[in-house]
Amino acid sequence: MLSVHELSDNAVLLIEKYRTKHDDAQLAIVDKIWSEAQRKNSRLFDGSILSCISDSSDRITSTIDNYRLFFSKKNHPVLLDKIKIMPIAVSGILECKDGFVFGKRAKFTTQDADLWELVPSGGLDASITNDINTYDFKQQLLTELYEEMGIHQDMLRTITPFCYVIDHEASVLDIGIYMYSDVNQETINHCFTTVRSFEYESIVFIPRNIIIDYIAMERQNISSISVAIMEFFLKKR
Repeated sequence: MLSVHELSDNAVLLIEKYRTKHDDAQLAIVDKIWSEAQRKNSRLFDGSILSCISDSSDRITSTIDNYRLFFSKKNHPVLLDKIKIMPIAVSGILECKDGFVFGKRAKFTTQDADLWELVPSGGLDASITNDINTYDFKQQLLTELYEEMGIHQDMLRTITPFCYVIDHEASVLDIGIYMYSDVNQETINHCFTTVRSFEYESIVFIPRNIIIDYIAMERQNISSISVAIMEFFLKKR
């Protein structure tokens, strides 16, 4: 189940300096699950992630935790029922002169493979936190925008947070951010083909005047998070 909440355009993401204390018996199970997963896939990496501990319209508070906990709980939710973790991610709405940009996720991606989604999107890298207790999630989205689409931030006229979505089943929080660029479809296509993104197989442009019909017709082929974010955005505009 998804729930969508309004987020102030000057909202902050706070980071508590303490780490969540998890049950020792549950951590032992996590270690076994993670070791087995790494044996099957040596590319798995246990990085630091930001996990939400509270949320409101003007602030989201997080703590730093380990990806292996989320990975293990996602695959064994009943076994690890005492592990409390909710990774925070960013999801953009990119609009240009020719419409909203959607990317088709590559077949090998671990989440929403072969589905269309709003671009860009990605988790928050807790390894780049600074000495203060806030995290620049807009800058992280701009990093994703360049890495996945080849678009520089100076090509944007607007970057505005407006909502956050909680996936209660997957236990993930996505911050929705609207971006507008004055460039056209040809320019964005050139950026995309130049960067050679491994995240998306292709991109499409959906004009604003048909976006509601597009969502209705292609709903089953679009990431549920993207549908929720776009519908909330259109309702507010």
